[in-house]
Amino acid sequence: MNKLKAFATAIILCFCTATFLSAKEPLRPEEKDYDVLLTAQEMLDSMDYGGALKMAMHAKNIRTQLCAWQLFILEKELSPAAVRSKGDYLPDVLQILKERNSFDAVQIISSLIEKKTDLFFDYSMKKLVSYISEKKAYPEADFICGKVYQFEGEYEMAMQFYDAAVKNADFLDIPAEKYEILYQMAYLAQQKNDNAEYEKYLLMILADDSLYYKNTVFCNAVMRTISSPAEKEPLKKFFSLYRVDSSNYLRAYNLISKYYLEYGETQKAVTAMALSVLSAFSKIYNVVHIREPYGNYSDFEELFIKMQEWEDITQWLQNNAVWETFISFAELTENLGYRTFSEQLFIAVYNSCPEKYWKQKIELHFHNRPLNNFRVSDN
Repeated sequence: MNKLKAFATAIILCFCTATFLSAKEPLRPEEKDYDVLLTAQEMLDSMDYGGALKMAMHAKNIRTQLCAWQLFILEKELSPAAVRSKGDYLPDVLQILKERNSFDAVQIISSLIEKKTDLFFDYSMKKLVSYISEKKAYPEADFICGKVYQFEGEYEMAMQFYDAAVKNADFLDIPAEKYEILYQMAYLAQQKNDNAEYEKYLLMILADDSLYYKNTVFCNAVMRTISSPAEKEPLKKFFSLYRVDSSNYLRAYNLISKYYLEYGETQKAVTAMALSVLSAFSKIYNVVHIREPYGNYSDFEELFIKMQEWEDITQWLQNNAVWETFISFAELTENLGYRTFSEQLFIAVYNSCPEKYWKQKIELHFHNRPLNNFRVSDN
């Protein structure tokens, strides 16, 4: 690992020296940063960690050079009086640049508008230039560097790169990749037994979930359905009335609920687990509805029996420990005194789960209370 550190230091020094010694007029890089980054990812996948680190750093350097060149071109082309007379309104500036045949400047501006829209820049030329000056950050490359150090067991170095990537997440080509970075940071915090940091990174993921986790009105309504002693069919209402379409947050719901459960914060745990269950149900419902658009499978048992026709769905359930989550949720709601909901969920899982292990687990849970008392039928 010391060799990798020394290697990384040499790369950084080399790039910094090259930047310092570059000409006053920046040159447009011949290589594309995303092509180099793709090579870095391929090397990472093949466990060539030294090569992956080298290419990721090279991609960062290319991005820096590209931004320097773009800023130089725009400064030069925006300086004439005829251009400055158009003010800051982006469409007007772009039009005069086209009339003046400022091809490079037009290409730079047009590509950014195509990618981000002019509304993103508030139709301001100054804001577009400011964006380029900040865009020299390359969070995707930092993510790869972080993974290299994580695989090599250098967690502190990995966290530095992950932290840089998260701070510059606005420049990710795929915005949702921010959550993958935060999941890695949570994992490393867990490996270090740093509970406060572990919770912090999971909550950073869920901070963006304004529709569900951060929506107090929604969460309170869900909990009332689960806990109401007057509700005769709370499970049916739960799955027919609520949907949680949030694939980015499903894993965070699971992890944070287990964390809170372990440390005795049951109300926080049950809310997060309810969202996890609803998220899994919603995802399966949406997929089945696309494949069977004329079917009506809003009932839990009907949906989960129907979905067994598709191997990819059953595999997804296994990969995401969905059956385990359902049973954990039934156990937790039982412990909190929400017995009607809990028993109905146990029965629904028992009747629809194709895996013998989970059926036996439910049978064991009711070892002092015969299953036929709960109207459970054999599959």
